[in-house]
Amino acid sequence: NIVLCRLPSHTSHKLQPCYVAVFAPLKAAYREQANDWSGEVSIRSARSILLLCFSHARVKALTAKNIKAGVAASGLFPFNPD
Repeated sequence: NIVLCRLPSHTSHKLQPCYVAVFAPLKAAYREQANDWSGEVSIRSARSILLLCFSHARVKALTAKNIKAGVAASGLFPFNPD
């Protein structure tokens, strides 16, 4: 039950579902995680902390609800030519 769609290259951000409703929550969740770890990071552990923060942020932000909201907000499905 997976429907693939190809978005034209170099289209405006309004056609890109990820920009509309997915990346903003991901950015906010990552910032929150990074702020939680900011006092405990040494130069040596920065890479592992970065991956840990992103992993937690990804689970929190990349939800089916956000992805579906992005597709709906961009007007791709259900189709909305406006």
